[in-house]
Amino acid sequence: MKTTAIKDQWITYLCLIVLSFAVFLISACGGGGSSSSNPPGATPTAGLASGSIEGFGSVIVNGVRFHTGGADLSFDDGSQPIPLTDDPLQNQLHLSVGMEVEVEGSFDDNGTGTATRITVNSSLDGPISNLSAVGDVRTFTILGQNVLAGRGSTVVDDSILLSNLDNLQNGMVVEVHGLPDGNGSVQASFIEHKANNVASLPAGFLFEITGTVQTGSLTSTSFQVGSQLVDYSNVTPRNGTLSEGALVEVKGDLSGTTLVASDVELKNVFGDQAKIDIEGLITSLDTTAKTFMLKGQLVNYANTQLYLGGVEADLANGLKVEAEGPVSGGQLLAVKIKF
Repeated sequence: MKTTAIKDQWITYLCLIVLSFAVFLISACGGGGSSSSNPPGATPTAGLASGSIEGFGSVIVNGVRFHTGGADLSFDDGSQPIPLTDDPLQNQLHLSVGMEVEVEGSFDDNGTGTATRITVNSSLDGPISNLSAVGDVRTFTILGQNVLAGRGSTVVDDSILLSNLDNLQNGMVVEVHGLPDGNGSVQASFIEHKANNVASLPAGFLFEITGTVQTGSLTSTSFQVGSQLVDYSNVTPRNGTLSEGALVEVKGDLSGTTLVASDVELKNVFGDQAKIDIEGLITSLDTTAKTFMLKGQLVNYANTQLYLGGVEADLANGLKVEAEGPVSGGQLLAVKIKF
């Protein structure tokens, strides 16, 4: 009798365990009429991501996989937008890993987003000079800007240059994507061949330079970006007021060694937005005000909640970081900084 009673107790106990587990499963799956909540950070927020393309499927920028079906692809040369799909092979007909882009759309904190527009932004278009090689590193000059390119860190186009930095030559015209460091240098992430020399460029080709206006160089008609003299006497700068230290993108023709501008655009105006994610090189770090510049955008890190890959004390000019947060009153109020 005792054995039977113990057996009955065990059966009852096991049934209660099974019943409790079943109730847990129903609750977890949203059964019984209850609704499940989204995991933290899963709600997408409208905003903009600025960085280099890290991969495809559809397009990955700053660790976010953006779906691109229905999005438009624009280039900073003013050409007509191209409709994109979610097919990575189709996207790679126009895009490459290493290209600098701005992605407009919405994205969450878990690495998923939907793009409505992708804009390609190169840093330099012009002829190579002063090419030198040291090990796996190539340095050269384009329009007064020093370019640093490294094997393994710089993607080279596979059509003419055959994905090989060794095929670069002095006098060759190339397009360079990368990050200006504020001191007249660009860390190249992608290089594309445009022509073997200036004489073979197509009609209407515009040279391009992105960098900061050199201190002490600004007049009513000209300024310098690095050592490159820019004549802007025939244009009115767009998207802001031209000032020394401002990040600008200049397009134009060469007259001797002077770049005669047909367009000058200030690159530090993102406008107030709920969410921006920017990758760039730190410049103008102010540890007292807790601010720095990133691609011309003022970043305030006074209330940053999360540092990834480093700590606040690691912030330094020239360091590559990614800052994320809302933009208000012209400042990106960083809630997260990734080294």
